Amino acid sequence: MQAAAARHWPEQEQQIAELNKQLKKDGDKQKHQKELDQLIERFRQPHNNTYYRDLQSGRTVRSSWQYYGAKYAHAPTTTPTEIPAKATHVAIIPRGQFLIIELGNQIPPEGTLRVRVRAAQSGQSSPTPPSLRLEFGWRASNDSRALIRLSEHDLEITAKSESLQFYQWEIPLGNIYPRNSVRTTAKMGATPNPSEYIRLSNSSVSQGEIQIDHVEITGPVHSQWPPQSHNRIFIDSPNRSDEPLYAKEVLEHL
Repeated sequence: MQAAAARHWPEQEQQIAELNKQLKKDGDKQKHQKELDQLIERFRQPHNNTYYRDLQSGRTVRSSWQYYGAKYAHAPTTTPTEIPAKATHVAIIPRGQFLIIELGNQIPPEGTLRVRVRAAQSGQSSPTPPSLRLEFGWRASNDSRALIRLSEHDLEITAKSESLQFYQWEIPLGNIYPRNSVRTTAKMGATPNPSEYIRLSNSSVSQGEIQIDHVEITGPVHSQWPPQSHNRIFIDSPNRSDEPLYAKEVLEHL
């Protein structure tokens, strides 16, 4: 969550810098420190909506998302990102709130979408564990959008705050409908917006909050490789090394 939270801290840093600049003109060090402490303490307060928390400083900042410009989209990687041994930043999702992870236009049309989150209960334990729901959505413009529930069953988050655990969904990509119709034609950053996202929602009946420190999304994940769609076209043949002859066999098979 450190990377996701990073875009939200600059506004707080600017407020601190402006207060420091103003108070240095006054020359009253005691007043300076008192007002700075009050500002930092305000930055440590929880929020009613989804927010990020720096576990070292205790500072918090509200999560936000806007569809235009795809500026919240995460760039894809060819290898899994390193999982931190210990959480340093977490997203806190209160009951009825959600966290959007924007994925750009890179989600493939087939295979399996695997979503793993490292999560736990946040704060005091509730008699009923909070539950996490997986949703999929996109917003191409003000008039074109969709939000689809992906998880058949919400996952109960039983892990305690001091020992986060992994929870996982595997969703057939062919079952996700409708998809963003401009995802293969529009450019990232343009309007209509081709980007798509997943949404992690706290669907709890209880008041329990959920904290998440790591999200990993992989796709396509195939149960076999090459996939059946590949094998239907590129048939097995002893003539694979003979490209002209093999190409002829493939065309005759279609």
